Amino acid sequence: VAAENFFKAIKDEIASSDGNYVVGIIQHDETQTGIDRAGGFEEKFKELADADEATKGKYTIAKEVKPGDANNAYKDALEALYEKGAKAIFMSNEAVVKQVSDAIAAAGGKYDAVKFCGFDAGTKQIEWMKATSGAKLVGSVAQDSFQIGYNAVLQCINAIEGKTVEKNVAIPGAWWDATNVDDMVKKNLVYEG
Repeated sequence: VAAENFFKAIKDEIASSDGNYVVGIIQHDETQTGIDRAGGFEEKFKELADADEATKGKYTIAKEVKPGDANNAYKDALEALYEKGAKAIFMSNEAVVKQVSDAIAAAGGKYDAVKFCGFDAGTKQIEWMKATSGAKLVGSVAQDSFQIGYNAVLQCINAIEGKTVEKNVAIPGAWWDATNVDDMVKKNLVYEG
């Protein structure tokens, strides 16, 4: 979902680039969640960009993997991607978004030309999404926490009652951006705090 929407947002920039548009990924750690989110984003983004004649061969992916958010790890990842010429950056969880947001705020206008895509939610991300100046947070993917909890309980009940327990329950993420953020908060898909 993140790759599909972020690709749409930066497709024209990639197409009009000199052939070396750098898309960065900040992966929050080496856990399976971090690997899956970053890997899924990269795989889908490449699929979309390579299938489009206007963008095929005009981009590269640069990834920074940091073990946790202590000691400004994600700020360092942001700077490393900036030094590699990243013009667009996907951030794989809320902790990355928070630290990157703080780094951007402290850097003046240094990162204003870079576009960002987030994951999860939180007050800082909502505020960044609504900002009308500075580096642009194009959008983010929110997990449906209610459905995750509901289906976990449902599977427990099924197990207790001897009913079929589904090994995997797919719960899609939802794209949110400045156009629907308030509605997503009302629906409890995007949380504050």
